[in-house]
Amino acid sequence: MKDLYRNPIFYYITAPLLVGIWPLTMAFKYLPEKDSELEDQKKYYEKSESLMEEILTMDPDRLSYVDVNQGDTAFSYAVVIDKVASSLGIRKYTLNEQFRTKEGQRAKVKLEDINIQQCTKFLATLLMRWDNLTCNEFSLTKKREMKDQWTVTMSLAYTE
Repeated sequence: MKDLYRNPIFYYITAPLLVGIWPLTMAFKYLPEKDSELEDQKKYYEKSESLMEEILTMDPDRLSYVDVNQGDTAFSYAVVIDKVASSLGIRKYTLNEQFRTKEGQRAKVKLEDINIQQCTKFLATLLMRWDNLTCNEFSLTKKREMKDQWTVTMSLAYTE
């Protein structure tokens, strides 16, 4: 057996065999897996494309949105809260305790007579559009006489 490893013909035969096994392994094992992954990615893209179109039909203002970090306009809670609340049909809200700190701005927002869906859309829209905005405190108070009517109080902080 030791003589077999010392014989150069052994290496002349085994090296091409090993090199030949690699393309066969790729052709029969890995390429079909990658083809199925590609098909999965195509399906995922088609689903996400339809979702993007749906988002753009529901909120076309996102195309004309200018990032507050790039524009020359300063962040203002009054403008931001009013714009998001009116776009979601929230009529009763109060903005109080606005003040500036070294890091940025803070404010408390109180939304009245809204349902859970409006509340989550409101908060998600705020946090998605302004990446420097964070919600520090959040409280929900259910109205007793109504099924899905809530009063929401949140404390927001915008870092500049």
